[in-house]
Amino acid sequence: KDKEKIVEFFVISAQWINDHLEYYGMERTNNHILNNARALIVSGSLLGDTSLVNRGLLLFLTMSEVLILPSGLLRERSFHYQLILANWILDIHHFLNNCDLPEQIDKDKLVRIKKIADSICKITAHLASIEGAVSNSSMIGDISPDSHPKLTKYRLLALYSAMIGDPDSDDERVYQDWVRLLKGNHFLLVNPISKVYPESFNTHGHNDLGSFVWHFDGIPILVDRGRVDYNATEASTHQCSASSHSVMIVEGLSALSESVLSIGAWMPRPYATVRPELVCLSQGFVLVHGGFSRIGKVGTYQRQVEI
Repeated sequence: KDKEKIVEFFVISAQWINDHLEYYGMERTNNHILNNARALIVSGSLLGDTSLVNRGLLLFLTMSEVLILPSGLLRERSFHYQLILANWILDIHHFLNNCDLPEQIDKDKLVRIKKIADSICKITAHLASIEGAVSNSSMIGDISPDSHPKLTKYRLLALYSAMIGDPDSDDERVYQDWVRLLKGNHFLLVNPISKVYPESFNTHGHNDLGSFVWHFDGIPILVDRGRVDYNATEASTHQCSASSHSVMIVEGLSALSESVLSIGAWMPRPYATVRPELVCLSQGFVLVHGGFSRIGKVGTYQRQVEI
């Protein structure tokens, strides 16, 4: 009876998710669609339903080309969501490789899933190595309300530590938009920097161009607490604003427009178009941009941070 109830639960759940996919166009769709695909693949693997598995694979691989950068980074610029993504892809990989699936499963798709999993694991190993354990002090970007970051990382390492592995020993790492720097007892992680701001799609990143966290001897000195609440409260607004991060403010304004609203819709253009230039040094970074030019009498801004 218990088995029958479990099977019924997966059948009903998979059908409901299949009928309610969270797709709103390429620009407005975010990580949720990847979790929808994960649910279909896991359910199909357990039920031996080839059509569910193939649908989930097609969905994940199609949307991963849009939502996951070639390096394995989620485009949404959030520390916590990167850990969540690693859990999802490794769940997919595990069930695809440990269930007795019919021969109709496309082998090429399985190879592509393994390649994506490897790239996500590699970069997540670096981000997860910020401290011995994830703390509340280094959560750049939004924090998912569905799971505490510590629990997310605990699940990842408890189930998939062999695949995550240890990060490479390179002192300096630049992964597209993230900069990770280790020098002696110092650790520096620079907030993801978009090539062009504002982004043309949904993101869990914050209005903190050039923000960074700095730890010394494992002790957080400059931190980013992340945003733990998506409601339009005073605390939530502050947590994702420039005033709560280690960035410069000119005449009370940040480099990026954060409050140009029209009937609840964020309308940053043309007030905050920025093309930042990032140069990595042996002991830090230089960031140049023109984000303050909208203020008037303010030209190019340059920030240089060195350990």
